[in-house]
Amino acid sequence: MGAAFFYSRRPLYFRIASPRGIEPKSKPRRQSDVTTFADKTLTCRDCGIEFTFSAGEQEFYQSKGLTNEPGRCPECRQLRREGRAITRVRTLHQVTCAVCGSLTEVPFVPTQNRPVYCADCFSQIRARN
Repeated sequence: MGAAFFYSRRPLYFRIASPRGIEPKSKPRRQSDVTTFADKTLTCRDCGIEFTFSAGEQEFYQSKGLTNEPGRCPECRQLRREGRAITRVRTLHQVTCAVCGSLTEVPFVPTQNRPVYCADCFSQIRARN
């Protein structure tokens, strides 16, 4: 007797006919399923120190379906979970307001072709628009 074929919506590799009935067939192994990992050195986005992303951690990330590498070192990740994250110091730049001429500080580097306003003038201009 030949093999019986069953028609279903599932791909064929899920069902095969055998003397014991219908059994699930193992999925064909792809070349990408077998991956070797090597330790990587990454830089923390919060504190800037270099840390090692070990082969074991990479394997864990892959098993959980995580595709991105960690951006923070283990210490900063722990601090962030506890709610005590290290925040970057915001650099303020002194500029002269384009409307009233007073000195003010802004959290960005101003460019030459765009006007910069103090908080009062900015709120007035925003209210008009």
